[in-house]
Amino acid sequence: MKKLLLSVIAILILTLATTKLVEAKEICTTQYGGGQTCENIDEDADLSIDKRVYNPDDSKFENHIELNDYVFTEGEEVEFQIVVKNTGDVTYKEVKLTDELPDFVTFKEFTGGKDGDYDNGVITWKFTDFKKGDSKTFKFKVEVVESSKLPKDSGDMQLTNVTRVEGTRKDNNEKDKNADFSRFYVRLPEVKGAITKLPEAGAVSNIFAGLLLITGFAIRTMLNKKAISK
Repeated sequence: MKKLLLSVIAILILTLATTKLVEAKEICTTQYGGGQTCENIDEDADLSIDKRVYNPDDSKFENHIELNDYVFTEGEEVEFQIVVKNTGDVTYKEVKLTDELPDFVTFKEFTGGKDGDYDNGVITWKFTDFKKGDSKTFKFKVEVVESSKLPKDSGDMQLTNVTRVEGTRKDNNEKDKNADFSRFYVRLPEVKGAITKLPEAGAVSNIFAGLLLITGFAIRTMLNKKAISK
């Protein structure tokens, strides 16, 4: 009985050691105005994706541009870079790459690598026969919309650009997927017409002022009477 139990344990250990476990993880992003979008991607996908945004101050592509690093303004160009690699041992017979532009930017041009297809806020690239060790780089620019199309708000607005990749394996036709995103900020125009001071006293204001004065005098008189009675 003991030998049988040991044999079963050994088989389980061997199975776990030789079986590729399929794990999933969530990637969640937020956009201006609130709300969060989450999606499952393959934890151990053989398709890696690296999304970056160009920082004009540092003159290089970075994962994210934080608020204290650089803030884009209306009409300014924002450039992105996407690098996709096959880090596994299998060939992908088909690969589809999609980039969903955030609100308040418009597509301008492709700046490097294979040109994609742009339609209604989404850029799509397709390629085939993606072998072990292969790598592809894609670049494109967007433009921040003019101030009249930006939210009538104050401060700086965070935007997120998400890119997704999905590949069909040649050996078993299964699909692997992955995603990455870059975060950056846009300066909102100052809200014009906002009240910066209290209205000047007019007839109505004088009436309220008089009422407040009378009310204050009455309360003070009551307190004095209580003090005297004690």
